[in-house]
Amino acid sequence: FGYTDQEGILKKASTLKRFNFRSNISGKSSNDKFNYGTSFTLNYSESNEPNSIGSGAINRNFVLGANQSVPYISPASYVPGEGGNIPVVFANTPLFLLDRRDTYTRREDEIKIIANVNASYKITDNLTFRTSFGGDFTDEQLLRVEAPFSFNAILFAADGDNTPGFSDQDSNRSVAMNFNNSLTWSKVFADKHSLEVSLFSEYFKAHRRSFGFRQLGFDPATFSPGDGASFVNDNADNDNYVDTGRASVRDAGLFSYFGFVDYDYDSKYGFSATLRRDASYR
Repeated sequence: FGYTDQEGILKKASTLKRFNFRSNISGKSSNDKFNYGTSFTLNYSESNEPNSIGSGAINRNFVLGANQSVPYISPASYVPGEGGNIPVVFANTPLFLLDRRDTYTRREDEIKIIANVNASYKITDNLTFRTSFGGDFTDEQLLRVEAPFSFNAILFAADGDNTPGFSDQDSNRSVAMNFNNSLTWSKVFADKHSLEVSLFSEYFKAHRRSFGFRQLGFDPATFSPGDGASFVNDNADNDNYVDTGRASVRDAGLFSYFGFVDYDYDSKYGFSATLRRDASYR
């Protein structure tokens, strides 16, 4: 088991929490002909990251604000929830950024599972069969929200827009699977000649699904990042609240079979060759 809880250099806006579980099991038969192993890893992480950490204008760039802000503006001058009332002058850069820190949300949640099962069986002293199957599952949820009462939302709101702000929500899910088999024959002749011949097959399949949307407009009275209770519907009077959706489907596959021959003489001279064929779908 493992657990991590870290805070970054930007107070309240830069954090990481991670939980992970790992298990490994291996075993073999009493005659050592059959061997097996499994591995399993479960990870969950939640991270908060500020956007535009080193880019953008003074109202979004925390690095620029820290280096070029005037020293006589006190953070105590910032009133939470009153970002729209900050006068738009360069000297107030620290207040712009304090409001950005408190009213902008960027959170990413991820679940990742990796599992593998492998086994081998010694059919004869010279012939061995091996197989393995692995899977990788990832689920990501990304949320980016600019509150309706923030300095930036109000500053860039269209005329007549009294409920600004935006929310980007994205869901991404991917699954990848890999299945391998091999049959290996090896033998040493007259203590000087060694020969190994192997046949392999590999099957890989991956699927990715993503969906997301951008919501424009929030009711400040019911606003909560990630919740739809405050969403403002579009109306016939203007186009301030036209929402957009996005989605994608991606599939990929690969089936391969190949052979390998390796010959060695007295640990001085050797020869190896490989022949492979792939069939790909993307």
